Amino acid sequence: MRSKGVAFLIAVLAISAAGTALAEPGAVMRLPTLDATTLDGRRVRSADLSSRPTLVSFFFATCVPCIREAPILTAFAARHPEFSVLAITPDPPDVARDYVARRRFSWPVVADARAFIAATGVRGYPTWLLVAKDGRILARDTGLDEAAMQEPAIGLAELERWVADRTK
Repeated sequence: MRSKGVAFLIAVLAISAAGTALAEPGAVMRLPTLDATTLDGRRVRSADLSSRPTLVSFFFATCVPCIREAPILTAFAARHPEFSVLAITPDPPDVARDYVARRRFSWPVVADARAFIAATGVRGYPTWLLVAKDGRILARDTGLDEAAMQEPAIGLAELERWVADRTK
């Protein structure tokens, strides 16, 4: 914007409390159509996720925060059968299989999912999406803070609180 030969720059800054995330402008509000094969050869489709809310975790194998939060996600999946948990990675299947075996994931993982990741608007890792049974994205976040990842019990409590606050 210019006024009398002076240039003005307008910037917008969004601030959120630790552990919360603001929706990005133009953020995807519904989970894009999913039709993929998991690492164990099962087909997973959007309709398969409609029986209960789903926590979708986006990771890649060399992402340090992704590695640190893996035991917390494992604990959440074991403790909350009322939720589906799904992991999505851009990694090729062989890399993802090794990661999943080392981290002892017990939920479906879709590898080589760059197109789906792009369709969701995920731009950083880790990222979580909390998805309602009807496919609406209830929340998105960039994972746990450093302190929560240091102690799995604290991280699990933080994740459970995050989910509970968004599914009320």
